[in-house]
Order: sequence, then structure tokens, then C-alpha cells
Amino acid sequence: MNGNHLADLAFLMSMRNDLVKSRRVTTHHVLPQSGWVSYWIRGEDNILAVIELFKLEYHASNTNLTGHGVMSIFVGKEFT
Repeated sequence: MNGNHLADLAFLMSMRNDLVKSRRVTTHHVLPQSGWVSYWIRGEDNILAVIELFKLEYHASNTNLTGHGVMSIFVGKEFT
């Protein structure tokens, strides 16, 4: 979370592309070519949606379908 109105989340590029295409999130405000996305929290109506995105990020990182999860960025593996 950045302040009170912006959530940045990390996904594999394929999932990031799907989320951006569905307009659930935008590309990251500083790193638009990365797997990171931004979700702007505009009010209380957005709280459930951002919680679901954090759950999705958590489950994606633990599923490890591609041999490396979302959190692999923190252990030195390439994140694409």
C-alpha cells in the first residue's frame, strides 16, 4: 500500500496482462512494463475489490504453477 489510496501488487506477466485487460487494475504507475500493477482506491466501494486482489496475489504466489511464484522476486529469481 502506498498511503491510503494506492495498492501496488506483483503478478506474473500473464496474470498482470489479464488483470489490466479486464480493467480491474492499471499498469504500475512507475514500472508499467513490469508485472507490478496499481489499484487506485477511490473510496469505501473499492475496499472489497482491493482485498480480492491481495488474495489473488497471495494465492498466485503460492500456487507456483510456473516453477516460480510471484514472491520469487524477493529471492533473486527473474520476475517476468
